[in-house]
Amino acid sequence: MVDQSTLINYVEKQITVVSNRLYANIIDQNGDKYLDRFISVRIKQYLEDFLSGENIEKRWITIPGFRGTGKTTLLSQVYHMLLKKGVTKDRILYFSLEEPTKLLQSNLYEIMNTYEIIRGESLESIQEKLFLFIDEAHYDKKWDTTLKTIFDKSKNIFILVTGSSALALQTSADSARRMHMEKLFPLTFIEYINLKNKILPQKNLKNKIHQALFESSSAHEVYKTLQVLKKKTMTYWSHIEPFEFEKYLTTGTLPFSIGLSKEYDIYKRVISILEKVIYEDLSMLDNYDKSTLDKIWNLLIILSDTNRISLESLSNKIGLKKPTVFKILNTLSKAELIFPIKAYGTGSKQTTKSPKYPFSAPAIKASLLWNIGKLSPKPETYGGLLEDVIALYLYKMSNISGHYTLHYDSRKESADFILTDKRDGKNIPIEVSYGANKSIEQTKKTMNKTSAKYGLIISKKDLKIENDVVFVPHKLFFLT
Repeated sequence: MVDQSTLINYVEKQITVVSNRLYANIIDQNGDKYLDRFISVRIKQYLEDFLSGENIEKRWITIPGFRGTGKTTLLSQVYHMLLKKGVTKDRILYFSLEEPTKLLQSNLYEIMNTYEIIRGESLESIQEKLFLFIDEAHYDKKWDTTLKTIFDKSKNIFILVTGSSALALQTSADSARRMHMEKLFPLTFIEYINLKNKILPQKNLKNKIHQALFESSSAHEVYKTLQVLKKKTMTYWSHIEPFEFEKYLTTGTLPFSIGLSKEYDIYKRVISILEKVIYEDLSMLDNYDKSTLDKIWNLLIILSDTNRISLESLSNKIGLKKPTVFKILNTLSKAELIFPIKAYGTGSKQTTKSPKYPFSAPAIKASLLWNIGKLSPKPETYGGLLEDVIALYLYKMSNISGHYTLHYDSRKESADFILTDKRDGKNIPIEVSYGANKSIEQTKKTMNKTSAKYGLIISKKDLKIENDVVFVPHKLFFLT
């Protein structure tokens, strides 16, 4: 346990210098401020409601997410927003728990006790509104217990927590009832272009395209609506540089890439992040020895270089037993490095067929391929990255809205994905193609098997309808 005088000095210094430290996170190399992510609108509204007294119950927000998705930048932006509103530095506490847990062998509980000593009063007696921002919370295994206690002590404290995806799994039932979870996903194409070039599509265009694609009653309604929206879509794309879409597929899903001009630097940084995830984060989720952790690298490389692979094949390739491989895949899913898409069908089919495992950010897949010399500007390479990013879009949508479930058709020569609307049980088979030569056969095969209201083929082909299948150009889909 660290001595109290050291902790007092540490906490006092944090309060004094943290504003300058966090300011560096919200500006680019030219000194211009980064634009807000879409999630920032919701986070700032929670803060506004708390400041005005309109909602004092929703005052504990937890933001889990994969490393590199921009959680620290988000905290930094919100911190400086509060300073602009006149909140004094001593009432906005920011701590990254990686530092005190590793360097001081301390924890959040001791830090907050030290803050009470410095302030000269207990948290229960605080009359002013206090803001507690905790970054990298997963480094303290008891973070949620400490924050639950703080939350219950005073209704004048707003808590904003970020950390690895393990945060959601480390949360007790008592804490889960008090907090509100806001997952931070990798960048959408719209966010990427907005952060990089400050360009947004026309207002409400995103929602209208989404409704057309996923909430229409028929293929003809999808086609008719998209035909009307096509002109506005082309207006947006007229401002986008050539090959910007390909840059998004290879590097643009992780926000730090925007500040780096060389792809080499981006890939090296992603590889560095993966090392930290494998050798630090995974050990927080499950117990693996060094030999097994090393083999996880091989597993990730195999996943990056193949569309779909069985547990048995993975087991043979990396030299581990199937139960261990299954456990590793579950751990990687918990860390949100990958995510599972189960086979469509009965429960027995979902347990006998291996899931698909797209990467949570195509930039991860591209970096792994780059690391083994297999990243190339070939259509098949971009096709694999495109399938992963569309999987991410659909997975995110199913997580946020709660109206949809996502599966894949396990039969050969079938559609890539099946999106099911839980409100009416209807399915939308979705096929992905980087090129423009895709036929409707695979989509129709899945449509005939399921209760499908229509099918979608996301490709470079012009907007077209054929036998209840709508060909949706990339340029339309990626404005959702």
